Amino acid sequence: MEHHRFPSCFGNRDTSKGNALFVILIGIVLLGALTLAATQGARTTANMTVSKERAMTDIAQVSRYTGAVRKAINNMRLMNGCTETQISFENPVVAGYTNGSAPGDNRCHVFNPAGGGLTWKSPPPGMNDGSDYEFSSRGQIWGQGETVLTALYRRLDLAVYLRNVTQSHCTAVNDQSGITGIPIDSGDLDVVLFTGAYPVTGADTYDNINGCPAAAPCSLPHDSSPLYGHAYGCFQEEDTGEYIIYSTLLAR
Repeated sequence: MEHHRFPSCFGNRDTSKGNALFVILIGIVLLGALTLAATQGARTTANMTVSKERAMTDIAQVSRYTGAVRKAINNMRLMNGCTETQISFENPVVAGYTNGSAPGDNRCHVFNPAGGGLTWKSPPPGMNDGSDYEFSSRGQIWGQGETVLTALYRRLDLAVYLRNVTQSHCTAVNDQSGITGIPIDSGDLDVVLFTGAYPVTGADTYDNINGCPAAAPCSLPHDSSPLYGHAYGCFQEEDTGEYIIYSTLLAR
């Protein structure tokens, strides 16, 4: 009996190509999952709670670091003759701090051996959403230096801000500084990285750091505000809801 072999209706498929495509798709899925996990791990919500001991350890590190920056600025002004507009936070990690007024020999650079001799550091992991320290002169911290509230003249202070910290860390900072609770500060802090300028005109954007919400604005005398006289503290920004730590570096 003669046997006939019928061809497959699907033809002779090359399964190696299908397998390769499957492996590629699996790789893409895994890469996406790993990227998402890494991103979520680096971002901490404001409502995340940590132990009091952990919070105190973290803010002690922040306090030491900001204190070292403050000391470096004072030393550069006294020893190197740096003016308040020549101070530079230029560093090899975070861009945007180039100060054209700083001397070319780097003696007024905080993060340079010829100046402050410090190394740029990041905040402790898990303390905030991964945001870096921000050095800015766009805040008037009430009770620091000359607090002037006129339309044409404002003595703004040089300070460092740490955004999006957890509520636990914010509370720990204020406990250490003697601030009651977490004051709500009106507006939205507009941090512009410091490059040598201190805004002084009514057209410039700035923020009053006083701990008063829009519904109960602070008025004279200034010492009625929750943050008055505190060089270091934390507040909740009313517009964004984020918790922000501040530390005065140069009171003006």
